[in-house]
Amino acid sequence: MKEKLVLVTGGSAGVGRAAALGLARLGARIVLLSRDQGRAEQTRQELVEATGNEGIDLLPADLAEWSSVRAAVRTFEQRYDRLDVLMNCAGVLYPRRTVSVEGVEMTLAVEFLGHFLLTTLLLGLLKRSVPARVLTVTGNAGPLRFARIHFDDLQLEHNYGPARAKLQAELAKALFSMELARRLEGTGITSNAFHPGLIRSRIIRHLPWYLRVPGSLGVALLGRETDTGVYLATAPEVDSLSGRFFEGVGKERKAPLDPEEASRLWGIAETLTGVAPSRS
Repeated sequence: MKEKLVLVTGGSAGVGRAAALGLARLGARIVLLSRDQGRAEQTRQELVEATGNEGIDLLPADLAEWSSVRAAVRTFEQRYDRLDVLMNCAGVLYPRRTVSVEGVEMTLAVEFLGHFLLTTLLLGLLKRSVPARVLTVTGNAGPLRFARIHFDDLQLEHNYGPARAKLQAELAKALFSMELARRLEGTGITSNAFHPGLIRSRIIRHLPWYLRVPGSLGVALLGRETDTGVYLATAPEVDSLSGRFFEGVGKERKAPLDPEEASRLWGIAETLTGVAPSRS
């Protein structure tokens, strides 16, 4: 991975940090996109110390604010002339319904729409860097079978629950990844979704105290690296694979994804983020 540039969202913790650690060990140049720059700088120092790789940079952005995402893309394009791998890893969990400054339910805003906007704005740079890869973290294929996109109440204004919001966002990301693969066919950019495995994360900080305590005990037992993410970012045999869903190194799974839903969701995402509609 030497000379390869990788942009990782949610890079200061959880899956993003795990992916960055594994790729930094292989010599990749890493850019950590994170809202919390203090924590991101701490993570950067930890990764440099753990891997000896000095090529780790920071990029501030709040995925829930479209202006912040657009500013981050402008900064990225000014600093770098290529992007080999984009890893969409950021995740959140809110016990109570919260909305972003854009007025969007926060889980959907951060996990799906923020990544949708970031990815579409970086497509030009990705196309200039082919072969390039877009990798999107999503949920386990099993629970996804019970998820659905609530087109009649996408913002979950009438029936919010943290699990309901999380499942919808995870499915939205999987649908986005598959639709992106379809739209990028023949361009030299691949798009795949993956479940990262059980990774140590700070996501429990959003839970009530009585759930944070047992949750923190469980988190301590989880891993700090994601072999699946590193594999998909580096393996030569994945170069030509696109529109796939992985759970484990080299292990593909069938996910219940509806192409019509994916296309419909893409159009909604364009409207909500202000992206100019693209030809399908």
